[in-house]
Amino acid sequence: MKKIIVDGRPVILDQAPVVKQGTTLVPMSSILKSLGIQYSWDPAGKKITASKNGNQIILTVGNKNAYVNGNPVKMIVPPEMIGGRVFVPLRFIGESTGATVSLPDSNTIVITSGSKGASTPPVSANTGKTAANEEAIEDYLYEKHPVLSSSGITLDADYWVSYMEGHEIEVAVTVTDYDQLTNLADAVDKDPNILYKLTKDLSNDIKNRFGFKDQSLIIYFQTISSGYPEDVPDRYVSPLENDEYVIAIPMVLAEYDYSAGSANFYWITNDGSDGEEDYANFLFKTKL
Repeated sequence: MKKIIVDGRPVILDQAPVVKQGTTLVPMSSILKSLGIQYSWDPAGKKITASKNGNQIILTVGNKNAYVNGNPVKMIVPPEMIGGRVFVPLRFIGESTGATVSLPDSNTIVITSGSKGASTPPVSANTGKTAANEEAIEDYLYEKHPVLSSSGITLDADYWVSYMEGHEIEVAVTVTDYDQLTNLADAVDKDPNILYKLTKDLSNDIKNRFGFKDQSLIIYFQTISSGYPEDVPDRYVSPLENDEYVIAIPMVLAEYDYSAGSANFYWITNDGSDGEEDYANFLFKTKL
C-alpha cells in the first residue's frame, strides 16, 4: 500500500489508496483534512468544492473536467465513488492548492503543503474571530501543556497542529519516551478512562482559548532511526537527511465534540498480519 506523508507526518487513511492509470486516488475527507483544505460536498450534484490560500478547485465525481480558480482543467482520472466513499486524485488536489508533491520511491508520496504558519486560519466557531495559526497554537500548547499526567501516568509531550474542514482542528501529541507509552498501554488495559483524564484539560484549553469545539487529538510514539527501520511498517517512516528516518506511530485517537457534548476514545492498532492497515478500536464514550 502506498504511504502518504504530509509535512513530515504519515497520513492515516480510513480506506487504502487506489491506483488507476498511474494516478493515485485517496479518500477525499482524509487527505483534504491533512492538507488543511476547507471543502464542501454536494451529494445531489456529486460535486466537491475545495479552497485553500485563495485557490479554489471544483471537481465532480465521474467527470475529468475540473475548475481551478474558474479555469477549466482536464484530469487524467476523475474522482470516483469507491465503497460508498469519494476518492480524489492526490497529485491534482495537492498541486492545485499550492502543495509540492514528490515520489522518493514507488511506495511513498511526500507532500509539502507550505501551510504551517502560512495558511489563512479559519474563523473560530465560538467567537467569530480569526483563530491563531498552527505554529502559534503549537507554541502555546508546548508552553502550557509540556506534560500530560493523571493517576500516575506521565507523558512528556510535543505538538503538531493542522486545521481540518470547517472549524475543526487536529492536534498530534508526540511522545518520544517509549516506556511512558508502555505504561500508558498497561493503564488503558486496566482503566480506559485514563485517556480522558490525560487529555481533558488539554482539550478544554484548546476550546476555551482558540474556540475549537470539534477536535481530534492523536497520541503518537515518535523516534529517530539511523538507517531504514526494516521492522517498522513503511507508512510510519519518513525520510530525513543523512540516512536518518523519523518513525511516528499513532497510538491513541480522542475525538472531542463539544457541540454534541461527548468524546470518543480509540486505541489504534494495525491488523497484525501484513501491517498495511490501521484500525481505530473503540474503547469508550464519555459526556463532556
